[in-house]
Amino acid sequence: HWYIGDSSSIALAVQAVGVRTPDAAEKARLTGSVRSYAKLVIDNYVRPTGGVTDGLWPEFDGEWWCSTGIFGSLCFILHEETGEDKYLELGKGAVGWLNRQRFENSKHIDFKEAAPSVLMYVFESYSAGMKQLKANPTLWEESLVEIRRALEWMDANQRGRGAEGVWDYDHQWGSKLGGLPFHQYVWSRWLPDGERLAAEADKELAYIGKLLADDPATKHYQLAAFAIMSYAERIVPGKLYCTHAGSIGQKPD
Repeated sequence: HWYIGDSSSIALAVQAVGVRTPDAAEKARLTGSVRSYAKLVIDNYVRPTGGVTDGLWPEFDGEWWCSTGIFGSLCFILHEETGEDKYLELGKGAVGWLNRQRFENSKHIDFKEAAPSVLMYVFESYSAGMKQLKANPTLWEESLVEIRRALEWMDANQRGRGAEGVWDYDHQWGSKLGGLPFHQYVWSRWLPDGERLAAEADKELAYIGKLLADDPATKHYQLAAFAIMSYAERIVPGKLYCTHAGSIGQKPD
């Protein structure tokens, strides 16, 4: 039951296609659909805390780490696309809630159960909003605390970098390890030790590539799906988070 969580991922994909299509009518249809979806969530599921519930999920009606993380990233992209401040405030509100929550306290699919997945989805808001977060000194410093703690977790769990790691790269939750280098590459362009961060991400992605080469068709399909994001960010920095104005994941010169 990943309603707003999954739906926001779909909205990000629709927005990405809309940005890239050359047909003006199709572009308007696709991007208009994304804004309609965002309005539905804003009107019904964004809470005053900045957190976002998962919509119609019968098991839990509170703010949730996954729906907040992914919808927050969509808001940052819509702000960049439209210039509308409401999206900026929603994105910042999502990150503020996540900062206060602290990722290891995630519940309803707990951090202990699904740590790689929690990091993958929570930090989509941060990676999509680096430019906007940087413009707000207080929120930036608070967010850097969480980013640094996430990097410490990666230090201790990414096998490609020499960690023993307890997570199965082929499990539903562990497969999201394939997407964590994506965040590392984005952050490497904004943090002072960026060159080292990118080099460490390269090691992890090389390890994942060897796993995929063993049996790419059946065993590693979830891992491959998330690793594609990391490969894309490595090859063409900033293009995953793309608007008509350009790539928002790329730090300006």
